[in-house]
Order: sequence, then structure tokens, then C-alpha cells
Amino acid sequence: MAGNVQNLKPWPKGVSGNPGGRPRRKLISDELERLLEQEAPGSSGKTWACAIAETLLKQAAKGNVRAIVELANRLEGTPRQSVDVALSPSEYVRSLSDEEVAQRIAELTDEVHNLSRQQGH
Repeated sequence: MAGNVQNLKPWPKGVSGNPGGRPRRKLISDELERLLEQEAPGSSGKTWACAIAETLLKQAAKGNVRAIVELANRLEGTPRQSVDVALSPSEYVRSLSDEEVAQRIAELTDEVHNLSRQQGH
């Protein structure tokens, strides 16, 4: 063992000894997927997935709002939600095009002139 140091050499620069990293494991999800494919007891040969989907559909048909929402979210995705993003004044100015900046300067200049006239200057 003292003469075998080949295993102690580092990997060449830029090469990973484990390029994929530690494999991701989804123990519960993997097991649920396996079980959902099995035949559900007393379901005339239907899988658990089929039995659950049918139950969800029946509940939605009876007017169960939570079942309706679940079906809609699974089929159409969750509805878009608006997000109000507040920008600082400097971020707002940087977000404007040159034309928008010029227009805003003109608007502010007009406001200043109007205020000066109102105050008698």
C-alpha cells in the first residue's frame, strides 16, 4: 500500500471526479409513483392513479370547490398573479428609454413654469 500512491493524485485541473454530483433522490415521490401504477383494491382493474382522478372529478362535479380548483390548476396551471414591484427613483429613471426621459423632463419643466406663473414669479 505504501508504494501505491496513484489513487492519491488529485484530478487534473478543470476535471471533476464526480461530474454529475450526488444523485438526487426522491424517495417518497418515487415510491408514490410506483404505488399509483398498481391496481387499487376493489376498483375493477383500475390503478390507484385512475381511481383517485375519478374521485377528484366526481367531487368537482358535485360542486366541491377545492376539487374544482385542483383540477383547474392541474389542467391549466395556476392562474397568473400580478406582482407590484416598487422601484427606487434611480431604478425608475434607468428603466426609461431616452425618449421617455426627454418626455418626462418636458412634463416637469412645464409643471415648474406653471407653478412659477401661479406664484407670480
